[in-house]
Amino acid sequence: MDRKLNPGASREQRGYTIVEVLVVISIFTFLFFTTSLGAFLWTHRAALDAEEAASGSIRATFAIQRLSADMRRSTVAASPDASSLSIRSPDGATVRYFLRDGHLICERKSPQFRTSTSILEGVTSFVARADPSNSALISMSITTAQTPRIGRKRSRSYNFRVLSRVSPSP
Repeated sequence: MDRKLNPGASREQRGYTIVEVLVVISIFTFLFFTTSLGAFLWTHRAALDAEEAASGSIRATFAIQRLSADMRRSTVAASPDASSLSIRSPDGATVRYFLRDGHLICERKSPQFRTSTSILEGVTSFVARADPSNSALISMSITTAQTPRIGRKRSRSYNFRVLSRVSPSP
């Protein structure tokens, strides 16, 4: 029957069979969807990591604002050592910031109560130092670590200075 439609065509020029065309279409379809799915999943993971990093920055900013607000309201503090900071709040409570098991801890002590709160997790270092020329100027550094779902572990440092009414205890 094929010879009746195109009697002069040789066997090599007749074209592909329907089976060959369907096989090629199915292979290309599989490759296209596999590549598309991989790209979508990679993009989704990258977006989640970016969201997690932004969330970590927001938590660190909140912790810095809380620490700075406490420092500005303080009237007396012990001279900070490298890994902790102790201040006395206006209500008479002693407030101490220090690092424990990767958490920046805020511990408040007064004659009536004692509370301990983690204000930031994933902290690898916390350093507080008084400025030698101005004891009311406290320089602090907080370094956090983040392990993303893809990629390598990242760390971020937050360095800030707080000028307050803090004066070293005798």
